[in-house]
Amino acid sequence: MTGFGALRQFLSQILSPPVAYVPGSLLLHIDGNLRPLRNISASADVLCYMLHTGVQIHITEKALPLHDALFIQSRFTVTGTADPECAPGELKITKRRITGSKNDALKWKSTTPCAIPALSDTLKKHPDILSLLCRLHFHTLTLDVARGRWEMIIEPVEASMTISGGSGRQYHSFNPTQRYTLLALADAVHEQLTHVHSSHINE
Repeated sequence: MTGFGALRQFLSQILSPPVAYVPGSLLLHIDGNLRPLRNISASADVLCYMLHTGVQIHITEKALPLHDALFIQSRFTVTGTADPECAPGELKITKRRITGSKNDALKWKSTTPCAIPALSDTLKKHPDILSLLCRLHFHTLTLDVARGRWEMIIEPVEASMTISGGSGRQYHSFNPTQRYTLLALADAVHEQLTHVHSSHINE
């Protein structure tokens, strides 16, 4: 079994029963240099799985090297180069080069080393995270890789967003202006799930 096949099998187990996903409800926006996706294949595999489940993925390139762009095109179906809107299950790459003195801090050089933990490792430690993401409805979910970490910038459709389980119990509420790292969000969800599970046992 290939690594991608094993990952799909793993995710299908943690997402059983299947999560009801509304196509177009989640736009995964990746902002930053994509070299880590080439160096860490597991991360690309997770993106492949998300595409398979119908998640929209928009990648903003910042002076992306040609060989990185070719790698991404070999792994995904690129459906556009300028429009951030894309159909469910499709990936679009937008070319954007940051220029100007006020944006110097946002520039990304492809030669700069960037150590990012594999996203699949996070999923293995926090199996609720992908299920959680599929249950939420966002305008945009940004993974910022340019600063060497997966950071999610959550922009809910509504002013506030509540995660609820099958029992209808509230797990966690999000402040739409608050920023969460992937691990911090997973920890918060895991803590809430553990609390709810403990409450059921105590009852």
